[in-house]
Amino acid sequence: MRRARNKPARWWPSIVEGIAAIVMSMVIATPASALSSEEWVMAFVRFVEWPAAATAGGDGAVVICQPTETPELDLAGKQVRGQVLLVMRIARPRDIERCHLFAALPKREFDWQPWLAAIKGRPVLTVGLGGNFCELGGSICLVADEATGGERYRLNLDTLSRAGFKVNSQLLRLQPQRAKVE
Repeated sequence: MRRARNKPARWWPSIVEGIAAIVMSMVIATPASALSSEEWVMAFVRFVEWPAAATAGGDGAVVICQPTETPELDLAGKQVRGQVLLVMRIARPRDIERCHLFAALPKREFDWQPWLAAIKGRPVLTVGLGGNFCELGGSICLVADEATGGERYRLNLDTLSRAGFKVNSQLLRLQPQRAKVE
């Protein structure tokens, strides 16, 4: 009689990828009232890979920065892909140095141009509200989908590639609307 050995199953990664695709498709199709800013940010952290230089010497944490004028995201201590999320409030664009992700998710209109200028070319993923955010140079923009009453996202592929981000192909396939490359 042969004894079974504890070998990792070869099919396991494909099941994990399939589950991730299903979850991401649910996120995209969810109405805006049911999907929080925290859930959007966690989904983007899950499907975007930072350049090696941005994570070198890191402590396994993703620092999410928010301006002091915006509602604080309830993400501190949560984990995505084995990385702990930390939330840091910043008052000035020049304080962006320690950030991995910049969340521009205010409840009102705001001038993001100075913030995006300070981030330009750095490996900081920028997530904001409205199509104008992508036009100003943001990486990922949440936009209202009037047909469904929900939200969709737009990817600014030019900004993402200049900063050295790798976007999971599932994120690209699931989202038909992309920002224009400038």
